[in-house]
Amino acid sequence: MAVDKDHPYTWIKFREDNIDFCKDCIALCCAMTVEVTKEELLKMDLTFEAELEDERVLAKRLIKEGVVKRYRQATGLFTLATVEDDDCLFLDKESRKCTLQHDKRPSACLDFPLKRGPRVGFCPRMKKTKV
Repeated sequence: MAVDKDHPYTWIKFREDNIDFCKDCIALCCAMTVEVTKEELLKMDLTFEAELEDERVLAKRLIKEGVVKRYRQATGLFTLATVEDDDCLFLDKESRKCTLQHDKRPSACLDFPLKRGPRVGFCPRMKKTKV
């Protein structure tokens, strides 16, 4: 059975003890929905402290800039925008690596797959095919 990011029952067990586990993966996890808080937007250098006071104004600006897809006032969460193939806008198309410094990444990314995700402990790992 092939791995499908939209069907977690196809995912494989994450190997935390294998440092090469993510090495040649095509980063399907970076094509999943990422929700962030306003504090994480600040950490990602996408806003500044004073702008955090009015989340709706912040959301409107980030949506207009194409960084955020939507804002849910009920939860206070912002959904990051995606580019072609549903890839995260911070995923480098060639290297399939995140362009954000590790300490600037949102907790949804840092905690995946061991603490967070549709199937905790499992990952939609798929190796790059050699051409």
